[in-house]
Amino acid sequence: IVGIILASVAAVLVIVSLLPFVVPLKQVANTFTIELGDSVSTELEDYVSGFKPGFWVTKLDISEVDTFTVGTYTATVEHGFQDFTYEVTVVDTTAPTLTLLSEDVYLKEGEMYPVSYFVEKTFDLGGEVTVTVSDIAMPDYKKGYVYSDKSGQYTLRFYAKDVSGNEAVYTLLVTVDTPPTIIGMKEYYIAPGTTLNYLEFIKASDIVDGDVTANVYTNAEGVDLSKVGEYELI
Repeated sequence: IVGIILASVAAVLVIVSLLPFVVPLKQVANTFTIELGDSVSTELEDYVSGFKPGFWVTKLDISEVDTFTVGTYTATVEHGFQDFTYEVTVVDTTAPTLTLLSEDVYLKEGEMYPVSYFVEKTFDLGGEVTVTVSDIAMPDYKKGYVYSDKSGQYTLRFYAKDVSGNEAVYTLLVTVDTPPTIIGMKEYYIAPGTTLNYLEFIKASDIVDGDVTANVYTNAEGVDLSKVGEYELI
């Protein structure tokens, strides 16, 4: 009798141990779509359903899925004699971000500025970002530069577009103005060791701001008044 009992117990244990392998599971879905940069689920409940103790001997493989590259990939679940295949599609539906210059941007009338002048930083998980600019008051609509031959304030619209076609629009208020004029500049012919006041005869004026002489400064980094030579004073 004891032998029969032991044999029965052994048989039950074998059956119980085999149940996780032999009880079939059911595939929940066969396709998944995730956003670029997001994580792929590692929860078996998202892939299969059924006898949960069987999950202990179920293997999920998502190693082929690259969540940082748009595309379609394959994931698999193995359970006993069952093999499930899943299609995982990584999509990019998020527009890029753009960091522009701060406000109070002044541009010279009649001068051409590339888009890169205004853009401090772009970011998109998909990689390359194309930036164009437009303003209905400026003639070069959505080109790669900004130009105006008329003073005034303009609201520039910057279009940041990624490789997946997502686009974001940013605005920046700029002021187009004429630069001031400087008079009183002259050439100096001096002996080495002479001291000069470069601003002695300088005056500056602006159509809008009037006398701006106080705002004039010089760059004499390349000038050595102690040595013979010809130098450029800015």
